[in-house]
Amino acid sequence: MRVVHSEYTFELLHEIRSFKIWAIDHGPYGDWESEYDHWDDIWEATKTVIKRLPAEEWSPKVTTSFLYILARDHKEGYIISELINKPDQLLHIAYRALTFPAYPDYEARWQIAYGLGKMREYKEQAQNLLHQLAINDPHEYVRRRAIMSYDKKKVSSIT
Repeated sequence: MRVVHSEYTFELLHEIRSFKIWAIDHGPYGDWESEYDHWDDIWEATKTVIKRLPAEEWSPKVTTSFLYILARDHKEGYIISELINKPDQLLHIAYRALTFPAYPDYEARWQIAYGLGKMREYKEQAQNLLHQLAINDPHEYVRRRAIMSYDKKKVSSIT
């Protein structure tokens, strides 16, 4: 695996670092993340990385930071929507986030389960990951989202 750092990843890491600095004084409580004023910058940086740099080339730091900001974007869901539109990226990120040890923040894992359920490509791989999440994830909400997405995949493969 070739690990790439590019202007895209540097911009993404910069935006996430800015969010983390802001978060020191503002979270966590309720939907505190939505009070951040610079989500547009984060979304633009994530969109650029998703579209221009294959996830298999991301460094562990970029992947972990990406999963962190995906988890924080749970209310708006912009980042997971971008991933659903790039199923090869979503599948690779899912493998990296869900293989043991799984990424610790359940907010990222349930969104990945949701995204896998929406993918039209890679149905078998998505079903396998969803099945593992439904059985093994330690967080009940992630297991429920995985089951709902898995059931949708089964229905869509029948019709």
